[in-house]
Amino acid sequence: MVKCGYPFHVQVGNKEYMNCLIALIHVKELQANIHNKVFTLIETWGKRFERDHDILPLFSDVYKALI
Repeated sequence: MVKCGYPFHVQVGNKEYMNCLIALIHVKELQANIHNKVFTLIETWGKRFERDHDILPLFSDVYKALI
């Protein structure tokens, strides 16, 4: 796994980006492998940043809402 660092996670952990990922999950016509990759990213980030909820709350909040 590549470690992108805090600046990257701040950029993708914003509401606009997370809403785009959520929207992708709900597209019925999306290929299964793409759907799975998007969900895997949300799951990985959600679990990883659960203990950093005060800094990057959307990762774990979105993951918990989807499971």
